[in-house]
Amino acid sequence: MSRGANESEGYYAMADQVTFKELRIRAGFKIAKLAREADISPSSIYRIEEGEKVTRELVQGALNVINDKLRTSYTVEDIAGLNL
Repeated sequence: MSRGANESEGYYAMADQVTFKELRIRAGFKIAKLAREADISPSSIYRIEEGEKVTRELVQGALNVINDKLRTSYTVEDIAGLNL
């Protein structure tokens, strides 16, 4: 899978990728509930969704909760608009 033009800046985006927010909503999570289940702050979820700088580990931890709910196996490389 190739990455977007801004890979060197930590931004990942592809036309066929899904956003973190789309996955969160598809899984039926409100921000507060996902934050609780992922053991991170709600502001961290906002930062992920707004494209602010976050760690790969933070995003993957939240994705793991979403993956469990959706029975999927998304990784950070599959998510559009992340700023890692």
